[in-house]
Amino acid sequence: MDNNIILKQGDVLAYKGDKNSPISEAVKFMTKSQYSHLCLYISDDQAIEADGINGDINYVDVNNYKGRLDVYSCLTLTDLQRKQICDYAISRIGQKYDYLLLFILFLKRLFKFRFRLRDRKADICSELVNDSYKEANVILSRKKYPSPQEVIESKLLRYIGSY
Repeated sequence: MDNNIILKQGDVLAYKGDKNSPISEAVKFMTKSQYSHLCLYISDDQAIEADGINGDINYVDVNNYKGRLDVYSCLTLTDLQRKQICDYAISRIGQKYDYLLLFILFLKRLFKFRFRLRDRKADICSELVNDSYKEANVILSRKKYPSPQEVIESKLLRYIGSY
């Protein structure tokens, strides 16, 4: 863990998962990733996440994940863009986690289904991060429902270190 990391507004925090969580392990397996979850750093050790365990979008203390997070930052963001990203994520507080979408995406990946999903009112973690960046006119992934791995693979994000 790099204790010298300074988190900035809008940084993407990638959670390596909990080996005791079947959902976490399923997400990593299905997406061929070491990450099962993303959240956005806001400030003062607070991030916003779409949390499948609690069932909604809410604040989380980043120290709850300490030692299991990798930090990715878009180094070209302006202060205004960082604010826009965070403001959008904050506007989503209280929205429901989209369990049905997660299940459908698992089926699509598992069975290689090809069908379009209509827009949904709830979110999953990677969609929240991707949409927050889109609000600031920064495209991390062109996919409507990217996986955590697809978001962090954006050419705009740089790995900063572990937290």
